[in-house]
This record gives sequence, structure tokens and C-alpha cells, in this order.
Amino acid sequence: MNIAVLLAAGKGERLGEKIPKQFIEIEGKMLFEYPLKTLLDSDVIDAVVIVVSKDWVVYVSEKARHEKILGIVEGGNTRSQSVRNALKFLENIKPSYVLIHDAARPFLRRKHIEEVLKKAQETGAATLALKNSDTLIRLDDSRIEYVPREGIYRVQTPQAFSYDLLKKAHSEEKEWADDTEPVHRLGVKISVVEGDLFCFKVTFKSDLELARLIAKEWERIA
Repeated sequence: MNIAVLLAAGKGERLGEKIPKQFIEIEGKMLFEYPLKTLLDSDVIDAVVIVVSKDWVVYVSEKARHEKILGIVEGGNTRSQSVRNALKFLENIKPSYVLIHDAARPFLRRKHIEEVLKKAQETGAATLALKNSDTLIRLDDSRIEYVPREGIYRVQTPQAFSYDLLKKAHSEEKEWADDTEPVHRLGVKISVVEGDLFCFKVTFKSDLELARLIAKEWERIA
């Protein structure tokens, strides 16, 4: 059984909106509904768990109704805690693989779900990642250090893992940047699937404006 976990519990404070960014409406749908639809439409995903903050559990339970939605889980104060809450919810189900996606990345393609999950089934862990094409610098006050861009990737989601492996990786109450980090620390090689510029994370107001433009054409270009 392959279960997708849609993380939608973030506060989105950097965006400066009155509500969390995943609930902002663009082109008639809330941001989280874009990746949710893609996950529900995917033939390789058997069920979906949505993780939201306590204040939004009832709303999302009423808003997101579909036979493939397994449950609405209350998130934690951090991303890692939200993932652990989802894993605890899945303890009695024990899926074979778990695919995790950030709701703040609305423009998810079905092919990326399939490719990342396939790689995870081969190796145990996989992530979408976008090869960097920009010149990179590190700023320290007025000092600039140039960072070689060869071999540098921007980690995206979805990320997929063997359920048992991911549960083991999150056995300690620690905080991680994403879910590949604790798995990698177990000595597991993370398979990388070439990412997509469209699968960006809505973080700042400029990202939201870009999302509005893409949403108008998403059904055509997805």
C-alpha cells in the first residue's frame, strides 16, 4: 500500500498573510487543493493523509471529502513533528511506502509522484530535486564567498520512503530540514529524481503572484 502524506500545517509567516498560505485561494481553489487533487488522481497512490494545524482540522475535514482520503491529522509545531504525527497515525495500517509532499508546492505533476515512488521502491528512499543553474554566493557581512555550483541541487518534494525506514529515521524527537536528512544519517543512499521549476515552494509574496499566473494555465500545462 502506498500512502501520500500532504503536509499543510505550516504557518507561512514569511508570506505576511492573515491566514496560512496553504489556505489562500487562487483561481477558485485553495493552494493545498492543487497538490491534493494530483495525489488523489494518481493511480500509484492508494490513500492520502492530510496534516493540518489544530485550528484547521474541522475546516479541512469538511472541505476535503474523497474516498481516498484516509484521515486528517493534527500537525505539530514543526515540520518534523507533523511527519511523526502522520507516521503514528499510520502505525496500525503499516503501508509499504510513504510519499510526503509539501502543500506549499501546489504545482505537482503526476509523473513526479510515479518516478519518485518507483525509485523509492528500488532503493528505499528518493526525492525530487532540481539541478542548480545559478551562480551561488555566501554572504558574511560584506564578505562574499563563491560556492561552486557543480553537483548542487535544490531539494524539492515529493519524497518517498519505505515506511519502516522512515519510521526508524524519525524515532528520535529531533528536527530536520526535510525527511531525506534523517534517512541519510542512517547510511541510506537517497535516490534523486530530476525536479521541475514549476514545483517551487510558495514562500514570499512574489511566489504567490507567480502561483496565480501559473494557476490560470495549470490544467493545460500539468
